[in-house]
Amino acid sequence: MRIIAKQKGWKLGEIILKIDKKMTTKWPREVESLLRQIEMQADLKAYQLKVLRKATKDCPVLRSLNDS
Repeated sequence: MRIIAKQKGWKLGEIILKIDKKMTTKWPREVESLLRQIEMQADLKAYQLKVLRKATKDCPVLRSLNDS
């Protein structure tokens, strides 16, 4: 999100990210899911939030976790 915002000249301010990790119960244990909650204090318009939400779904780190 920060990379996209910087490219577009948007100010994000402080971002708080909360992650809830759920593990599988069978051995070997693996990450089953990651629930993320993002809190921002920025004053952004609806279209800007839409762009940033899309960026979180296109994140290379998230893709690598989904591919495993």
